[in-house]
Amino acid sequence: MFKKIFSRLAGKTPSPRKALQEASLNPDNLKWLEPEENDYGVRILDCREVTTKLISTTTDKTIALKFTSSGQYGGAEYIGEEPKNPQPVPGELKYPYASEAPADGPIYLAQEMEDKWNIFLQEGFLYFTRSWTGDLMIKAAARFEDGFFHVSSIRADPRIIEGDPIYALCVVDYLIKIFPYRVMVPAPIPTHITDRSKIALWLFSTYGRCAHYGTYADTLELGNGNK
Repeated sequence: MFKKIFSRLAGKTPSPRKALQEASLNPDNLKWLEPEENDYGVRILDCREVTTKLISTTTDKTIALKFTSSGQYGGAEYIGEEPKNPQPVPGELKYPYASEAPADGPIYLAQEMEDKWNIFLQEGFLYFTRSWTGDLMIKAAARFEDGFFHVSSIRADPRIIEGDPIYALCVVDYLIKIFPYRVMVPAPIPTHITDRSKIALWLFSTYGRCAHYGTYADTLELGNGNK
């Protein structure tokens, strides 16, 4: 069951990592697990050999500064902004939320450079931004009522949608489950990526160290999410 209260990270300053650790990309270390072999009931690729061992770093001072200063303004700089060339993502999401609506500000901030996302709540909207660049990738309306956290009117950068609106909705759902709710579920994989090593690297670059598993399956019902 989801935690009912978002984790607040105010006062914690993320810092760039200084080393780059090479992870083994031997496909034999990346195992497909059939539905009966895991707790999720869908076919998943175990990518932990890569996603939990690869370390990110940058020599670009601009990126390092952007990363360490993320959250400085609580996401207020994104108010009224839209993702680049935004496209609608059909569907709505909802999650248990028994507390009062959280105050505007960050609901998740990347703590290490292996964390690829920041999520802000401002004036009734969620802003999903890349932790390294600050690019706004997803914007969605948010409301807290009747014991639920509702997410609707989702608009995303075309790079998130990957030509498949259902996949894009799964991405938004995954980011909400894995970050503010801290529920470990498999990460959505776009269907055009089929090589196991490429999948693992794509999961790491897209989602970060949280992406222990990936799947082509519909993930919306995983992790006691939507009702």
